[in-house]
Amino acid sequence: FSAVVIPVVALGTIDGLTAHTASDSLILTLPMSYGVPWLTVLVFLGGLSAATAMVVVASTALATMISNDIAAPLLWHQRLEDGASLGKRVLWVRRVVIVSLALLAFAYYRSASGSISLAAIGQLAFAAVAQFAPALFAALYWRSASRAGVFWGMLSGFIAWGYLLFLPNLAAGGIVAAKAFAAWPGVLGLLRHSLGDAAGADAVGLRAFLALSLNVLVMLI
Repeated sequence: FSAVVIPVVALGTIDGLTAHTASDSLILTLPMSYGVPWLTVLVFLGGLSAATAMVVVASTALATMISNDIAAPLLWHQRLEDGASLGKRVLWVRRVVIVSLALLAFAYYRSASGSISLAAIGQLAFAAVAQFAPALFAALYWRSASRAGVFWGMLSGFIAWGYLLFLPNLAAGGIVAAKAFAAWPGVLGLLRHSLGDAAGADAVGLRAFLALSLNVLVMLI
């Protein structure tokens, strides 16, 4: 399905829509520019259904993992009251987690929507998921890898990802103070732009590479 994006972007570039239209709304602006309102409504409904499915699947999967790996062991070791059902408690934990995740995601989007696009949020998420790659390849192809090395490597990578990518995003949205980044002036001289800036969006790959490199370096040491 990714191949369908190419003609859409090419058509928007030819018509000049990409110059004054946000990338997130290009797919809606394109049929409107040709005077086809019914196609715009159809595209909107398709995007709404796809986004809803992603939210449902992601929230359910995260709630299941949290309830099975964190909540269930804690409840299992506690003394349950007479007649209490562990399954019902785990079910309620999943419901609370799903609602909490939805509220947190909405609050994050509302606070950062003025300084970062949806595509940049996706890049931020992919950069975080990439921190699992060194541990995965080490488990498959490097028999000498140690558990401690993998753990500290991932921890270092996620800390670097949070400092170089996530915290600047929060600072651009006004959630945290920008002076929190005064600890590493040398690094900030190179990566001084937030994700909301054009230069910051281009520097996402460099920041992700630095975090991933630190992950690999610590794991090897």
